Amino acid sequence: MKDHKKLITFTVLMIFILIMGITATSATSTNDTGTNVNHTSISHVTTDSHVKTEKINTVNKTKTTSNKNIKQSSKTYYISPDGSSYNSGRSSYDAWSYGYGLNTLKYPEYNNSVVYIESGTYDVNSSVTFDEDVTLTIRGNSNVILDGHNKTTCFNIINGKISIYNIEFRNFKGNTGGAIHNTADNTVLYYNTFKDNTGYLGGAVYINGDNNTITSNRFENNNAGYAGAFYIKGGNNRLISNTLTYNSAKYSGGAINNQGTQTQITDNTFYYNNANTLGGAISNWNTNDVTINYNNIESNEANYGGAIYYRGNSVNIYDNGFSCNEAQYSGGSVFVIGQDNNIQENYFTNNYANNGAGIDNLGTNTNIIHNKFTYNTANSIGGAISNWNAIDTAIISNNITNNEANYGAVYIKGRNIKLTNNNLTNNRVYVSGGAIYNIGAYTQITNNILQNNIASNFGGAISNWNGANTLIKDNQINNNNASRGGAIYLKSSNSNITHNKITDNIAKKEGGALYITGYNNMINANSIEFNKASAGAGINLNNSRYTKIAYNNISYNEAVDDLDDDNESYIDNCGGGIRNYGYQTTIKYNNISDNSANEGGAIYNDDNSQKLTINNNDIYDNYADYEGGAISDYGYNTRILKNDIFNNGAADGGTVLCSNTNCLIMNNLLEYNYGERGAAIFLRTSENINITSNRILSNYGDVGTAILNAYSEKVLINKNTIKYNTATSYGIINSYASVHTRIINNIITNNILSKDYPNIISKSKVEDFKTSGNTVKNNKLVVAGNYTA
Repeated sequence: MKDHKKLITFTVLMIFILIMGITATSATSTNDTGTNVNHTSISHVTTDSHVKTEKINTVNKTKTTSNKNIKQSSKTYYISPDGSSYNSGRSSYDAWSYGYGLNTLKYPEYNNSVVYIESGTYDVNSSVTFDEDVTLTIRGNSNVILDGHNKTTCFNIINGKISIYNIEFRNFKGNTGGAIHNTADNTVLYYNTFKDNTGYLGGAVYINGDNNTITSNRFENNNAGYAGAFYIKGGNNRLISNTLTYNSAKYSGGAINNQGTQTQITDNTFYYNNANTLGGAISNWNTNDVTINYNNIESNEANYGGAIYYRGNSVNIYDNGFSCNEAQYSGGSVFVIGQDNNIQENYFTNNYANNGAGIDNLGTNTNIIHNKFTYNTANSIGGAISNWNAIDTAIISNNITNNEANYGAVYIKGRNIKLTNNNLTNNRVYVSGGAIYNIGAYTQITNNILQNNIASNFGGAISNWNGANTLIKDNQINNNNASRGGAIYLKSSNSNITHNKITDNIAKKEGGALYITGYNNMINANSIEFNKASAGAGINLNNSRYTKIAYNNISYNEAVDDLDDDNESYIDNCGGGIRNYGYQTTIKYNNISDNSANEGGAIYNDDNSQKLTINNNDIYDNYADYEGGAISDYGYNTRILKNDIFNNGAADGGTVLCSNTNCLIMNNLLEYNYGERGAAIFLRTSENINITSNRILSNYGDVGTAILNAYSEKVLINKNTIKYNTATSYGIINSYASVHTRIINNIITNNILSKDYPNIISKSKVEDFKTSGNTVKNNKLVVAGNYTA
């Protein structure tokens, strides 16, 4: 019986020991000594046996001693939701609790350890501080969620080399870094998720250290005052292959606020981030040597820099995709200010801003190279690029197409800005400068292709509005359209338009190729062909001064009457090649051919113009429906000198029609021109006209084939050679109702007249008419094609 009682007692004792052991190893508390983490308590089985308790403690001490020996050998530990400080931490079924495990592993004796956090949701009420010089790797074993319930920061990393992998940080809250505050160097965050965290500086993460790496993480719906997801200070920090979506900042940096140097932001995805002020996705403030490359940045918003705001020096923004970003004010995708910044090989598509839908540049020595801008829209200026008070900017080899603004796909305000080798095509503006709007100084626009651009008002391709000392050189400018200045609107001073090919452009009003209203501008060595306008189809000058037009080929331009919907009365389809309403314009050494208009097939000089000089040009094959096949002149103090003018035609004044004051026509060749009245020269209501030392040859007309002088005063026709001209009636030289005409010392030979009107020099209703010293011989009369003496 005694043996039986002993057996029962022994059995009960063993069952009790077994129950106590199981309870000690299976507790799910995450609030062990040394942490404030919430936990679910499991009551221990109680006993009044002091002996049994001592036995259990002896077992735990043995286990602890054994665990210490294992730590020194393998350095691998585990944390699980049901872990305990009583466990060894050496396997997933003998894991530590969250708080105990991390607060233990942070000490130097656990240097170079790896801890695996098992799947589950961990309620975290206090942060873990890493302040020892320890290297520790923290890995989540899939579906690990740390939840701060908007009460605390998760990790405070002050020292050591901490690497964190595959953990979701949710609902943390802190001042500097909602989930992680890091002031250490060489921290690694890899493949983590940061969601719904809140901070002041860095909604999810704050880093102020060097050589930290953040790779393949996901940041979603975090928010802060600055840096909705990530706040960076320090040097050589790297953010690579992360996804940042729906993060927001009250002030700047919807996803990232970078104030570090040599930061690398590479191969990340930024979607739907926003900041109320600067940098919808990324804000950089007073930073240097930052690299932002291979990122996809889409649908972000801010007031300035919908995608990126950069204030600093030596940034490299290259090979990123920017799409659907928006700035309420400036820089739909990128706002940049500073020095020596580079923006290269990026794609800007469907971005929006008030100013600079793609880029707003306020910097010095900014390079914008090999980018593609398509379908961007600015409500005001710079559908693709706005340069505002920028200096020494280079815009090179970009493809800028299908952008919209009020002023310029590229807007320029600054100094020494160069646009070279760009393709600007199919852009549209609703005021001025379809491709380029320039109000800068010393701007250079060279070797670009500008085609199919539209401006509702001024400058289908280029509007140079009060821009001084602009160089427009070696560009192809074709098929652009505007109300005035189909290709170029030039309201500037001291600018040079040279060696451009300007073809097939249209202005509904004036200036099919160029509209010029400025001072001291040079139009030199351009090919200006096949342009159309209601007036000045090639070049239109309006209130310009001291313009020089030299060495150009101005051909096949047409002033037509069906372009202007407004039908403004002052436009009379004049000036097929050039319409001049300016002061002291010089037109010299040009080839002006095959142009047409109602008046002034080649050149029309307006009645408010003064001191026009036309010299040493080849003017041929031009045509006017009404008057001035080559030149129609209504101005004051015009000089027409040393030109070869041939094969032109009009009803009145096949070559030159003068209805002006103080005109000198001297040393010209006028040959093979035709017109009913005044095939070579028609003077109508003119005054103080001097026609001297010209060769007037082989022209054909009805009345006054060489010279028709009607209703004019003070005309001198002197020392001209007038040969081989044909008049079907009323003389080679005809004066009608003129006053004070002098025809002296001319050679008038070998001309052909109608037998019915045999006078070489005829006059009617004239006053003070005198001829002297003329050589008149070998002229013939013709009847029905037969010559008679």
